Amino acid sequence: MNRKIGVHILCLLFVLFLTSCGGSKRDQLVGKWELQGKEWQEILELYEDGSYRINTSSGWNTGEWRLVDDEHMALGKHINDFSFDQGDLILVDVKGVKYRYVRK
Repeated sequence: MNRKIGVHILCLLFVLFLTSCGGSKRDQLVGKWELQGKEWQEILELYEDGSYRINTSSGWNTGEWRLVDDEHMALGKHINDFSFDQGDLILVDVKGVKYRYVRK
């Protein structure tokens, strides 16, 4: 009986370890990201303090970002769906346009 309990506790600890390795969604978002698959270069920088900057064809724009929930983030006034795919950041805007960013 004690052996079964020990095995269950070991399995539980292993699962907890695996789920904690990725860090929080917010921690995963913080950093420098480069847009892929477009004819222009775009860099999105998300900072720990909740600020961001992004370069566009008209120059750098800055603002505040935040997590709305586990699937949505706000960049300024704009709320986007987000997810991760093989380490890449996928943003989907309100029109359904999907953008893939690679960590720099």
